[in-house]
Amino acid sequence: MVFYNPFTCFYPEFYQTLLVRLYSFDGKAVTPTTTTVITWTEEQSNGTTYRKVTDARQFTNYTDAQSYIRDTSG
Repeated sequence: MVFYNPFTCFYPEFYQTLLVRLYSFDGKAVTPTTTTVITWTEEQSNGTTYRKVTDARQFTNYTDAQSYIRDTSG
């Protein structure tokens, strides 16, 4: 039997919202040091649909991450 660990992922737009910027970052501009691109597949088990992470890659900047997504999106 395989067990999975659930976790929450947020899209970049979440971190750009006013609420998150005020609460989590004290209203200051924050420049991340890394960006992670997650690849997933949608699967079903017992009538429940979930996303299974198949790969996670870290990039030193957002532009490189966007290029990777564009190049692998076929």
